[in-house]
Amino acid sequence: TSSYSPLLGELDFNITPQWTASGFVNWDWDDRKLDEWRLSSEFIPGPRRKFNFTYKNEGDDKRNLQLGINLPLAPRWQLGVAGLFGDSSGGEYSEISLGYDACCWATSVKLVDKNLDQRGDSLVMLTLRLKGLGEFSMGDVFSPFRKQ
Repeated sequence: TSSYSPLLGELDFNITPQWTASGFVNWDWDDRKLDEWRLSSEFIPGPRRKFNFTYKNEGDDKRNLQLGINLPLAPRWQLGVAGLFGDSSGGEYSEISLGYDACCWATSVKLVDKNLDQRGDSLVMLTLRLKGLGEFSMGDVFSPFRKQ
């Protein structure tokens, strides 16, 4: 055990009103090195449009890059595409989502394909958000119908 707690630091930058960046570090006093660090950025050029990326290093050669895009399809419909690439312990994945946004609630359906480098699991997730109250998500909605 260590007599020192890790030193954590996080910085958030507002480069412009539409573009933000952030960084995170976790310093391990015992090993005298960065145990984990992360750089991320988000660009929101207009309503319901978002581009983001995150690069993360978790030590021991575990690095990954996460990319995401959200774009409007119609006045209340939203399309999202995201992916995690690299050698993360959770595996690589890609996802595509379709959402509907009403005045006081929103819902989305997300298809997630895990472990892109081999035949992985695909799952469908549902989310219902009640604005100002909270969010409910359901994991893989088709898991009761799959053969084990």
